[in-house]
Amino acid sequence: MVPANAQFILWCKLYDSNHNYLGQIIPSPSLAQEQSDAIVRGAIVMGALTIAGTVATFTFTFDSSRVSQYILSREYVYTWVRTWPSDGATDEGPPSQPSDPVSVDPSEYVSLSGMATTPPSGCGITHLRIYRTVSGTAGTAFTYVDQIAVGQNTYSDVFSDNDIANKGTLQTAPYDVPPADLVGVKYHPSGFLVGFSKNIVYFSAPYQPHAWPDYSIQCDYPVVGIGIVGQTIVVVTKGNPVLMTGNSPLTMSVTKVNNAQSGTAKRAVVETGAAVIYATPIGLVESPSGQVISLNLYNKRQWQALDPSSMQLVWNDNKLFLFTTSGLKMLRMDSALSELTETPDVITSHFVDLLSDTLYLSINGQIVPWASGAPRTYTYQTRTYVLPTPVMPCAYRLSTEGNTGTVVLSLYADGSLCYSAPITSGDAHWLPALPRAKQWSMQVTGSCTIRELLVSDSIWSL
Repeated sequence: MVPANAQFILWCKLYDSNHNYLGQIIPSPSLAQEQSDAIVRGAIVMGALTIAGTVATFTFTFDSSRVSQYILSREYVYTWVRTWPSDGATDEGPPSQPSDPVSVDPSEYVSLSGMATTPPSGCGITHLRIYRTVSGTAGTAFTYVDQIAVGQNTYSDVFSDNDIANKGTLQTAPYDVPPADLVGVKYHPSGFLVGFSKNIVYFSAPYQPHAWPDYSIQCDYPVVGIGIVGQTIVVVTKGNPVLMTGNSPLTMSVTKVNNAQSGTAKRAVVETGAAVIYATPIGLVESPSGQVISLNLYNKRQWQALDPSSMQLVWNDNKLFLFTTSGLKMLRMDSALSELTETPDVITSHFVDLLSDTLYLSINGQIVPWASGAPRTYTYQTRTYVLPTPVMPCAYRLSTEGNTGTVVLSLYADGSLCYSAPITSGDAHWLPALPRAKQWSMQVTGSCTIRELLVSDSIWSL
């Protein structure tokens, strides 16, 4: 039995064309009309039901007095994404220019179009990531919406702010490509790249080698080359070198070295693991110490004759190799710079294969590994030994290994040649009568490998 005061109420739920729920409308005169919560384009939707006989009329009204509290203004950007086929890792580039502001009801979707369909060539771009502005207590930020395949230039954003609240925000806004003339790129042990252009040193974002924000340090002079030892970047310039130390591009401390020399050639800067060595107008300088380490081999005049501006340096097998076109010489010095070997080869380029620990040289248009092929004839000259009293060498002992060949020993007493003859490997041998002198030096010429050569004034000491 229906009560006499019963009312017929017709109510409805609203959906948009994408089947997104917009709310329900419970019309008057129902006492439950306060449970209506439908909003369309910021306007509160209300309903009134009238019944005349057998006809029920449902009337909608829109209260737009609070539209400004509901309508949102959004802007959109998108980024290029590269996917590495080896492991699926991705790199993300800087965002596009923001779209024009879009006024939208929270319940509406936004149709996007006009996104670029042709990515930069050669970059391996596979996707686009779409971001839009979302406002919160911390401010307004571009928040991740979705990812689409490259080539697709339309998209329908059907997500509410709550749907994407935890998807993260745009992190690549400061990213950019490096300067077109960036050179001398090195890897810093803290995970970022370092390079230079003119007199400015640039840094990539840590562990993002494709991203170069505005991280840079300007030097007083044009940069010649850079080397890295530990956390310190040695910046060789045409003036004072600069030391940049730190584990982040944002926290670099800068020290200008006031007592060191300028660099002469970009290919004459090399890392040894413990230091950076580079060519200067007066010799080889070790940094950060600033010590000139070649003075025991060359004075300034001799060094200048080698044309420091054409030099190349390479570090391999704990030895420093110095290549120059001056005098058709290739100079090799060990780590202590106590020995010097010269060859007439002109080295135009080089490469160190770390996997095989092999130094490859370009000689006369051919690429050859160092210390390969048949042994060459060498000439080894010792320094002059100055003794407290005159002595007369009387015996020698030579020890060789591996390959065979003739060894010629030449002895100089007070600067004059007093003995030169082939010598024999094995036990100690007597020398002919020689003069007594306080200054002695010797020269060895041969092609076999010498393990040891001893010359003494007593055969019993050998």
